[in-house]
Amino acid sequence: MLDQIRREIESDPYYKQNFSNDGQRFVAWYLRRVLLRDDVATRDDITDGQNDKQIDALIVDDDERRVLIIQGKFRSSPESVARPVFMRCDGDDASRWPSGL
Repeated sequence: MLDQIRREIESDPYYKQNFSNDGQRFVAWYLRRVLLRDDVATRDDITDGQNDKQIDALIVDDDERRVLIIQGKFRSSPESVARPVFMRCDGDDASRWPSGL
């Protein structure tokens, strides 16, 4: 699965044109392919950067009256398991929010 995700990211210029690192590109892939966000919304959703409190994407869904907080890790070093890790939290599951929020 990871190889397929990498191929999709590498073959679509959208990711390199809009995101500066593999972690951001991976979260963007997740937003587009899993959560079905469009290109503009995906760019707006990404919050990854300095002082981001480990929040990589934030989706505010006014219609559903919820906020979706996404924290992703793209691990690809030989010492770690090469697999994506995501944590999704919303108001109904605040117990799983990352510490420090």
